[in-house]
Amino acid sequence: MHDSWQVDVTVDGITRALVVRVSPAGRADYDKTRREFEVLRVAFARGVHCPEPIRVGQYETGEDYLVMSLMPGDSNPRRLITDEGYASARRRLIEQLAADLALIHGILPSDVAHAGMIGPAEGEDPLAYGRWAAEEMYRRDLLNPHPAIEWAFRCRRSRLCTPEIGQQHGCERRLL
Repeated sequence: MHDSWQVDVTVDGITRALVVRVSPAGRADYDKTRREFEVLRVAFARGVHCPEPIRVGQYETGEDYLVMSLMPGDSNPRRLITDEGYASARRRLIEQLAADLALIHGILPSDVAHAGMIGPAEGEDPLAYGRWAAEEMYRRDLLNPHPAIEWAFRCRRSRLCTPEIGQQHGCERRLL
């Protein structure tokens, strides 16, 4: 959970609306926030409709922060879908989303490599890597175990754990 504030900043007579997002000290993950900043930086530079990242940092007290431009608009799905004021936006929405997705999918890990991005090793199956990474993240950040999720991971391991993947990710081909 993050705390977010809109602030108006005036520099040299020019006022900008910004968003300051702070992660509480107990839940802060500065490396993750720094990676998010770098991905936003590359995406914004390539023309993706996203906030312009301004600054990322960490307070002495342990909270991390991300400062970005304010993206004006409405995020209420009901209004976006039903309000007549958004009729013209709805006609353009799919085309704009497709264009942004094309730009996003053109971003390579090497474009943000200095941000400490992690991903599959050379030649490793990206889908298998993603599945293992999801389980690792679930285990690391687990607050309350959920039986359905545990069952899904167990089922996936029994079908996906080949000797090659087992060596890369430390699994065994057995049900727990």
